[in-house]
Amino acid sequence: MYPAQRRKYWSLPLALLVSYLSGCSQPQLAAVEVLNYANCQGAERGVRQVSYAEVANLRGSKLLGMTTEAASDAPEVILLSVYKGAQPTPGFSFSLSAADVVQGTAELTVQWHEPEPDTVQAQMMTRPCLVIGIEHGEYSAVRVREDDGNLLGELAI
Repeated sequence: MYPAQRRKYWSLPLALLVSYLSGCSQPQLAAVEVLNYANCQGAERGVRQVSYAEVANLRGSKLLGMTTEAASDAPEVILLSVYKGAQPTPGFSFSLSAADVVQGTAELTVQWHEPEPDTVQAQMMTRPCLVIGIEHGEYSAVRVREDDGNLLGELAI
């Protein structure tokens, strides 16, 4: 077989492989931890969409010179609060692990951190929450899970 014929036979499988791999890849979703706070004020259990003013309220403060009314145009970033409820000691927290779009749903994975069982902790109620900012994209719902698969919440966007 001549080299030109060999190239022809390899080019079709290679093109199919590249096409298959590019079609099966999941779109990435840009996401960032906006607030990771140990004592959120007025947080609601589960996952919900919040405004910038509500993020300030979670920290027990307020934004000066900003209105709490919804803007007429869509915001650049969608803010989501994640809250599991009050905890009996410090040391509980969240961290963002992954963000992808799967079949029209933004899939966020968070890790829930607990203090080591044998450590001495102050006995005081804490309210750890996480606010995640995600870009607008080709999705109509958001699902947030812990890294062990436990569903924390879903909402339509």
